[in-house]
Formats: sequence, C-alpha cells, structure tokens
Amino acid sequence: MTLNRRQLLTRTGWTVGAGAAALLLPDITRSRLWAAVDSTVETAYGKVHGRSIAGIHSFLGLRYGASTGGRNRFMPLKKPQPWAGAQDAFSYGNSAPQSNPAQRDAGALRGEIGRLLGGTNDPPPPESEDCLFLNVWTPGLNDNAKRPVMFWLHGGGFTTGSDSSALYIGANLARRGDVVVISR
Repeated sequence: MTLNRRQLLTRTGWTVGAGAAALLLPDITRSRLWAAVDSTVETAYGKVHGRSIAGIHSFLGLRYGASTGGRNRFMPLKKPQPWAGAQDAFSYGNSAPQSNPAQRDAGALRGEIGRLLGGTNDPPPPESEDCLFLNVWTPGLNDNAKRPVMFWLHGGGFTTGSDSSALYIGANLARRGDVVVISR
C-alpha cells in the first residue's frame, strides 16, 4: 500500500495525537483500559486461562493435537490428552520447524507492541515438531453473541513465517470486526 504525503501526515498525526491523549488520561482510566485481566474458558480437553486486554480476550498456545515428534512424525493427528485443573494460555506455542534461522530472530520484534495488542512480550517461541497450537482472540465470552470466525494460517512456503509475529496478532481485527480470530 502506497501512501501519498497527505495520507502519511494524517495517519501519523492520529498516531501521535492518540499517544499524547493516552499520556494525558488519568492513570486510573489508562489502567482500566489496558489492564490484563484473566479470562477462563472450558475446552473439550480442560480449562484454560487467557488474558483480557482492552476488551479483547486472548488465548494463546491452545493445544489442538498431540505432539507430532518422534514416533508420531508423519502420522495422523492424535487428540491431545485432557488435563486436570486449568492451563495458562498466555504465550504462543512452539513454531513449526523452518529452514531459515534468520526468521526466528525477526520474531524478536514482537516485544511491547505484542503485549499491548493482546499478545505477549515473551521471546519468540522455539521451533519444534510439537507445534500443534492455536491462538484465539474474541471480543466476548459467554455473551451468547453469534460472531463470524476468521481462521488464518501464516504463509512462508514452509521456509519462513510464524503466527507469533507482531504483524499477525488478531486483537485489533477481533475488536474492529466483532469477530473471533483464530491463527495457526
């Protein structure tokens, strides 16, 4: 997308203006808006704790299949083992093995941006054959609203890419479109 000078200045002005407004808001307002609150949901395999930031609930690193490493390599998918208690879903699951080690370093850019957008500021997840994890962002829990579900798979031609990149955090899309966003 190419922006002309007017569009660039307008967008930059809004960004700077929004940042300045956030600094001027009373601390109590900012803390209510951006504070991370735990959200808990029941899945088919057990309970998971996620985060709710700025009205969007995020559940990161949700296991949808057993490990595909070792004897399970190139075999049909097996269901994950159910768990007792509740598991934390605060950080991304392992990334699929890739042949470009430089791409792993690029994931380090996630940082603070990821945390503010409903992701995490943890280091990029390791690459592993145990990589059957999903990430979910939704604007509502237990509100009986029917929302479209958008499922996104990252590209990269089996050489680069990861759903844990800051470019692909689904919080803003979930907020703007009132949709459930799932990434893998």
